Amino acid sequence: MLAGIVVHGGSSLVLLSTFNLMVRRSHLIEDVLCQLNQFENEDLRRELMVSFSGEIGLDFGNQAEFFHSLFEEMTQPEYGMFMYPEEASCMWFPVRPTFEKRYFFFGVLHGLCLFNCNVANIPFPLALFKKLLDQTPSLEDLKELSPGWGKTLQTFLDYESDDFGEVFYIRFNVHWDKNDVDLIPKGSHIDQTNRTDYISKCINYIFNISVKAVYEEFQRGFYKVCDKEIIGIFHPEELKDVIIGNTDYDWETFEKNAHYEQGYDNSHPTIVMFWKALHKLTLEENKKFLVFLTGTDRIQVKVLKDMKITFRCPENLNEKDPIRAQTCFSVLYLPKYSTMERVKEALHVAINNNVGFV
Repeated sequence: MLAGIVVHGGSSLVLLSTFNLMVRRSHLIEDVLCQLNQFENEDLRRELMVSFSGEIGLDFGNQAEFFHSLFEEMTQPEYGMFMYPEEASCMWFPVRPTFEKRYFFFGVLHGLCLFNCNVANIPFPLALFKKLLDQTPSLEDLKELSPGWGKTLQTFLDYESDDFGEVFYIRFNVHWDKNDVDLIPKGSHIDQTNRTDYISKCINYIFNISVKAVYEEFQRGFYKVCDKEIIGIFHPEELKDVIIGNTDYDWETFEKNAHYEQGYDNSHPTIVMFWKALHKLTLEENKKFLVFLTGTDRIQVKVLKDMKITFRCPENLNEKDPIRAQTCFSVLYLPKYSTMERVKEALHVAINNNVGFV
């Protein structure tokens, strides 16, 4: 499943042509959708190359920063493409979408991200990956998407007394995404005998019926890029990990794997101070540093233990210069600071100004 590679005759490898995108940071979504629209009927199973307008560099290394920035924008509640059932929960497709055509392109981008071996924080529940694999979402999936509603349905399921209908007095309808829907015409009340049917219908409505059109557009876009046969070898949990990645960083191994050039080694005073300062950062600050260094705060599960940072100090850098990063290759240009205060100051500036790359 390596990006841009086709196997012929089981042995020789042939590189496909590239798929180039030129985008402005200030109009990222607009530029991406406009260009994708021009390629809707073309084969997009190609190596992606991204360049940001007005910035140096057109190469594969921009991919991580591109997908990180793009999906962060598109999945914001304010953008309106997805609904968030509960604060800080996973997102899901809306019952009444505003941008129906965009779900196809979102699926294409999802596929391009995976095809080009990138990860991004796309907060779908496991149910999405089950559906991509033609598996049926369950009550456990609803608990992940909407813990409150899932807990309520679990309470219905666990209630054992014969007075179920009197205690709960609920009709066969569901309130979801600001809509009240009858799950069966002129639905009767729920009792001990039909509560399981009610729960099944709720789950089916939320994950399937209410989002049928937009989900099918998303799936069509995803499989325009990704081979369904290959995706089919994954379990849902594996597919989710491959696409979304991991934030369980192993900073100790990260330090051990570090490579030093241009006068640096692991005992250099500046390097010693840098690692001391980095290990004192909070989890959120560490995430910001990873974005600064690599363009994304998420790492593919398979490369967690192989993460590597390269330290360099060109001769033209001095104490007053900031830390810079070449995100394409995880290279950190670190001036030879002489005090811990200066190291902390420079690191703070870097992690709070992590957009753009060398």
